[in-house]
Amino acid sequence: MPGKISKKLEQIDALYRNYNLLYQRLASHLGLSYNKMLILYTLNQKQICTQKFISDSLFLPKQTVNSVVQSLLKDDLVYLEVSKENKKIKNIYLTEKGKELAKETVDLLLESEISAAENLSDQEIDLLVKLTEKHLYFIEKEINKNFKMNT
Repeated sequence: MPGKISKKLEQIDALYRNYNLLYQRLASHLGLSYNKMLILYTLNQKQICTQKFISDSLFLPKQTVNSVVQSLLKDDLVYLEVSKENKKIKNIYLTEKGKELAKETVDLLLESEISAAENLSDQEIDLLVKLTEKHLYFIEKEINKNFKMNT
């Protein structure tokens, strides 16, 4: 039985790698780095973004996010504005040029993701979400147990 489960886990891992590979290939095709595409996607989806938010949500090192943001600033794709709530925090916004690039790239990516999902029935999408959540729950439970981690 463990051999059969291992084979299935290899299939799941291969699917996750293929997702990542597809997005990396797309970024390259668009003339963007993978991280730049992900950050552009995030900036396009959120009204207010900070480097910390991007770092936390994309699991990217702060230095990586900072480097990409500096590159976006240099290319006049984003601008920074001091937060009204906390003067130490700078919010990141797309410029008009950045919004145009987002429209030509990550908006089309989002449309592709939506169109792909529309090929699944509501029940299939619900099942995919439910099974992914369940799998994540049990992985987290086992990791916490085996590595004596507190949640």
